[in-house]
Amino acid sequence: PLAAPGDYTVSLATRVNGVLTDTGQQSPIKVKVLRQNSLATADTSEVVAFGTRLDNLLREGNGADAAMDTLLSELSAIKQTLLRSSADTTLRAQARALELEVKELQLALSGDGVRDFAGDPGPVSVARRMNVAQMGTSFSTYGPTPTHERSLEIAEQNFAVIKTTLQRIFETDLPALRGAMDDNSDKRVSMAA
Repeated sequence: PLAAPGDYTVSLATRVNGVLTDTGQQSPIKVKVLRQNSLATADTSEVVAFGTRLDNLLREGNGADAAMDTLLSELSAIKQTLLRSSADTTLRAQARALELEVKELQLALSGDGVRDFAGDPGPVSVARRMNVAQMGTSFSTYGPTPTHERSLEIAEQNFAVIKTTLQRIFETDLPALRGAMDDNSDKRVSMAA
């Protein structure tokens, strides 16, 4: 996000093989407003706070999306393993139920590209709400409008539900499914078979 006007100190660091090392070099800088807007604007601290909230949600959303992709890959492998085994069929049903739940979470987070292509947006996704907030405020010092604020607020609320559900799946449901598979390990074939 943009920085509020004021005095700051910047420092230089290098990243080699993923390790961040401070070089010890620092320099003071002064951030100023580029131009005075002709329309009334929000306080710069409000603009920065909104941008920070939006950036945090974007990062969390990207992380959740990647986690869901990983989860779907694992669930697919689990289902394939269970198909080649004589393990209880309820395990495959549990894996499928988790898979469907994750796909619903993906729709809530990212929307449905096929529906969008057909001109039927369907339910408004978290990503779409973030996009409204981002497109209207990026590189702007005017600040968010009530529409941008409300869009981000709804996105944060909806994402909180997605995040809580994902945590439950990763911390409870998936370990329980893995444990049940281990309990049936004598009936399971290897994933490499």
